[in-house]
Order: sequence, then structure tokens, then C-alpha cells
Amino acid sequence: MNVSEFRTFLAALAVALMASAASRAQGISKAELATTLPEAGVLSPSGNSRTFDLNPIVEGASFDELGKVIKEFAKATSNRRGAQEITLYKQASPAVVLLKTKEGSGSGVVLPNGLILTNRHVVEGVGTVQIFFKPTDMTQSAQSTEFRLGNVSAVDKSRDLALISPNDMPANFKSLKIATRDDLEVGADVLAIGHPLGYSWTFTQGVVSGVRKIDSDNESYTAIQTQTPINPGNSGGPLLTANAEVVGINTWVRDISSVKKVDVAGEPVVVARPAQGLNFAVSAKDIRSFLNDVQSGKIANLPLQMPAISGCSWQLMFNGRTKANDAGLKIFSSRCDGQADAWEVFPDDKSKSVQLHYDVERSGKSAIVVLSNAATGKWETSLWDFFRDETFAVVGHHDDGKIRPTRFEFLRS
Repeated sequence: MNVSEFRTFLAALAVALMASAASRAQGISKAELATTLPEAGVLSPSGNSRTFDLNPIVEGASFDELGKVIKEFAKATSNRRGAQEITLYKQASPAVVLLKTKEGSGSGVVLPNGLILTNRHVVEGVGTVQIFFKPTDMTQSAQSTEFRLGNVSAVDKSRDLALISPNDMPANFKSLKIATRDDLEVGADVLAIGHPLGYSWTFTQGVVSGVRKIDSDNESYTAIQTQTPINPGNSGGPLLTANAEVVGINTWVRDISSVKKVDVAGEPVVVARPAQGLNFAVSAKDIRSFLNDVQSGKIANLPLQMPAISGCSWQLMFNGRTKANDAGLKIFSSRCDGQADAWEVFPDDKSKSVQLHYDVERSGKSAIVVLSNAATGKWETSLWDFFRDETFAVVGHHDDGKIRPTRFEFLRS
């Protein structure tokens, strides 16, 4: 008899004990009693039929002794459930990292290939990320442990996902796999590991509350709504099944409250009704699609650095005027192969900035625009089409007046 069958047996046994006691108290015959318990019974060893014994107690055993057996079984089942969560946490938590940037912190998941998956909004506007791995001694501060540096290698604005390429990884690093099935149902148990509000490697449990399609001008993905508690700092961390498979990347929590007017004894009264936070994760289906797009080259992060000089001093291809005839124009091939990928504009109006445009992917559109300070002539700011959507969401600041930015800032909407 397996565990499930044994649990069924115990349930039926409890019914039998109560029914047997009732029959003795009320004088009901066994035949009459059997007709009142049509569903009571347990599977036979063959599993093909159901049998029921109104006296299932081993001969010579008392009801008290049987009660102790049931209590011990319930206790063992409870202990086993706790042991499963402990085992899962020990298995999965070393594959969850703490990410630190100049803008804040978040969580990330180490993939089998050594890359780190997180939310885009955790690393938006930065090029380099500090990666902290779970320390053996959790009493020490995570920031005091050894860390690695990584570069943001791919971002997906619509699915709020990003990849980080570490410069190196610890020996025998742990990783988690993305679920390959999309049959997660409402009511299923899920678990989360992350760093909410700075409380590192926190473990929480809950259930799937719903599966929603998020589709707006800026976002498009399937969201798993979960009752699993998450908070700022959980972003980028895994939503897990009991098999330690990643079924989602925790991405945002919404705290909703309502305020409305109600009529009380003829008088309008304003009533505020706070609501519990709603937690969401990007689904495994979207994660797999994102990783496939990265592998195929469909999605790539624009490196937050100026294109490297490829052994030539930029081939000048055109030196003349703009079509509007309001500025001088120079067009270059940065790779000296005859294909234009950079141009410099010198406005006749000296109060305007000189512009240097880079077409990094040679798509015919500038991905980086560097602007000078009209008064000093030194490079001052630059605009970066970080998400490849022509929004130029990142601004570079050139504090030293040189062509390479000294720091970046994400333009938040």
C-alpha cells in the first residue's frame, strides 16, 4: 500500500471508528450501518475493488492504541512536508544571486550555461553589475562576501527580462532549469527565493492565483499571478515548483487600495479599503522565448561603450553639407571597409551642439548620439537606444569632456 492509499485507509478507518461507536451507542445493526456509508472503504491490494471491514482494528488492540498510530502517522507526514521544503531551499538557493547596481538591488537566477537571468528593470541603465553568491554562513552580510562582476548582455523591454554575462563564475556553481512545460494550473503550489527589502535569500510559499495576459504598448507576456509573498528585491528571482523548476521570474507586486463614498444613515462617508498585494511573474514560456531570441541574435544589448577602433583611423567617406544646408557634415566608416556607420554634424548656429552619431549595427539608424557643450566644445552628454526601440532610454554623462561616458542614467517614464 502506498502513501496515498494509506491516507485513504486512515480516512476510512476514522469513519469506521466513529460509525462503529455510533452503532454501539444507538443500537444500529451492521446491515443498516453499511447502507449509510456507501463511500467508506479502502482499495484492495490489487486496486480493483473496494472492501470495508467494520472492525479494522488488529485483534487485541485498543482504540487508544489505534489513535496513537494515527497521530504518529500525521506527525510523520507533517515532518516530511517540512523536510521537502528544507531540501528544496538547500538545492535551489545557491543558484539564486543577489544583484547590486548603482541604482539598487535585485535577484537573479543562475542558468546551466553560467549566464544569469533577471528582470530588465533590475539592471536598466547600467552596464556592469555586482553578483553576490549565497554565502555558506548566512549570519554574515551578503555584501561582505566575495562577488563577481558581470555585464548586461541582453535586454527585452516587452517581457521585462535581461541576461547578465559574468566575467567568471565560482567553481562548481549551482544552477536552475527553466520549466519546459506550460501546464501550471491555478491552485498549484509555488515557491519563491529572493532578497525582499534587502533580506537576502528569503524563502516564501504560496499558490498560483491566476494566469494573465499582459499586453500594452510597452509590455507583452503571460504573467503568473501568485499569492506567494514577494516584495521589492524579489524582482528577478525564481518562482519555483516543488521539483525546483523555474516556472516564472518574479517581476512586480501591486498594492491596490480602493476609496469610495458610501451612504451611512443618510450621510456620505468616505471609506478606504486596503487590498492585499498582487504578485506577478513572467512565465516560463516567455523566458524560453526570450532565451531563444537571444541565442538567434534577435535580441542583443547595446554595449554601453563607444565602438572600439578596429585598427584604422576612421575612413572619411564624405565631407560636405547637410541637405538642409544648415550644418557641415562628415560621414565615416569606423571599420575602414567603405560602409558608413558614423557621421558628425557641425551646426552653423554656434549655440547648438556638435552631434556625433554611431550606427553600431549598420542599420541606417543611429544607436548612439553624442552631444557637445556648445560653449566649451567638449563632449557633454550622449543618448543611447539601449532597448533597440528608438526611445534612447539611457543618457550618458561625460564628466571629463571625453568621448566615452563616465556614467549612465536611465530615463524613467
